[in-house]
Amino acid sequence: MGRNEQMLEALEAIIQKRVEGLDKKITNEKMQAVARGAAGSRMFLLLAEICRDEFSEIAQDISRVIERYDAPNASDYKDAFHKLLDGARKKVMEAFTAQNSKLGEHTQSWLVKALAVAMKNLEREFNLTVTVPNKTDDNDLALAFLRYYAKVPKAHKINVLGRPYQAGALEGELGRKFTSEERAQAARVLTALIKDNLLEPTYEDVAEPENWLRITEAGRSAEKHGAPDDLDVKLMKINPHLVTRRRGAWAAAASDQPDAPSQAALSGRELVNQLLGDYLAPIAEMKAQTNFVPSKDSRTGVTRRMQIKYAMTKRPSGISDSDLDIAEAAAVLLDALHTKLSSFAHTRDPSITAIEVKTVLSATETILQLLLS
Repeated sequence: MGRNEQMLEALEAIIQKRVEGLDKKITNEKMQAVARGAAGSRMFLLLAEICRDEFSEIAQDISRVIERYDAPNASDYKDAFHKLLDGARKKVMEAFTAQNSKLGEHTQSWLVKALAVAMKNLEREFNLTVTVPNKTDDNDLALAFLRYYAKVPKAHKINVLGRPYQAGALEGELGRKFTSEERAQAARVLTALIKDNLLEPTYEDVAEPENWLRITEAGRSAEKHGAPDDLDVKLMKINPHLVTRRRGAWAAAASDQPDAPSQAALSGRELVNQLLGDYLAPIAEMKAQTNFVPSKDSRTGVTRRMQIKYAMTKRPSGISDSDLDIAEAAAVLLDALHTKLSSFAHTRDPSITAIEVKTVLSATETILQLLLS
């Protein structure tokens, strides 16, 4: 059996396990409703909403497995994602109808439509997430600069950036010709590399002491790890896929495609979800703590704010008494930023600009730096 077949088989097993869990949820909710004397059309609608939410969570599971399995080629799995999602939709519907023989036609129709709408939105979200914009992003440019300067003792920045009538070394490194806008973008990235002490002026040339640059030791380390800034380095140590997710968000934010702001927001939101849920504050790990108290505001018993505060306690630098207030404020802010990213991700409002998304992404990354420091 090939690796692709193994992954698809594993996903089928995940879907089946989820549906079995859904079946138990339906049974438990019905028993509680009967005990409360609340059986009836409202109960059926509540069960339908539970099925819809479970379907969305199944889709997120499928998306994450595909991205972890083969992130660079995740866009090749769009057909497989559709097939798996359609199969999950049918199983969720079967689980609902199997336990509700007296189901009203209105409620059944509502769930059919709700699942159809959810499936359309989830497929769009997956397609946006795995589609890589054509435009070169700042991280790619930064790494290309570092790769070039790592190979030479020094180089004049204009010779690297190039001119409209003469390609620069950076264009040779990337194998493409820049537009005037891309050359201006590269110039801004170069300035940032100097500011971050990854490149530095040689101050050896009499005529142009600041225009001849060389790579620093910090720059060589960043080039070696494929991480042009400190947050990338930290994410790379956890899982390189997180860096890919982060770069996808900024690449989309820099794109001029109509859906780019939504795509950027999706990637930013998933970066937070995966960093917290898979590495810094897994729900199972939190529930295993002796002082764990479940929240009534979350079906899992764990809210995002609880995850953020828990992650603060695990920081490499530790947490002091004075950091507790910061942890509380960070939890509130990151939770609000996550909600904002989610709202951006699910809208096609043309008034949502790339600048707004970039502002939220930057603020989100500030909190992530705090969690990882």
